[in-house]
Amino acid sequence: MQPHNVRTLLLCGLAFLMGSVACSDSPSSPGVQPEITNETDSFAYQVSSVKDYSGMASYTWENTGTAASVDISSAPASGSAVIVMADAEGNHVFSEPVSASGSFPSAAGSAGFWTVRVYYASFTGTVNFRAQKKT
Repeated sequence: MQPHNVRTLLLCGLAFLMGSVACSDSPSSPGVQPEITNETDSFAYQVSSVKDYSGMASYTWENTGTAASVDISSAPASGSAVIVMADAEGNHVFSEPVSASGSFPSAAGSAGFWTVRVYYASFTGTVNFRAQKKT
């Protein structure tokens, strides 16, 4: 096998492994799973005891409205994490770090199945937020 082919295979394998880690849906220490309530017009997410985690968690949530109200009450110790939401058409409607505390409105979007993602970067602490259809 040519040396450049070996390098290409190694780089592809490394990219695959990094992609697998970055898309992990378990943002916590082994044995600790997020507690999620995912109902039409109400989504709640809580995970405790996260330790130096980097990656992303992604969920599909049905919002019959065109906007949401997001309540954040997390306890970050180090690193960072961001909540990002996209509406049913994939338009970005919300982004806020978990270090923010309080109630925040999303931008107006399309009703239907929204995407809720939490991006972690070397995060340690607790993440707790709730999204509800804005009436």
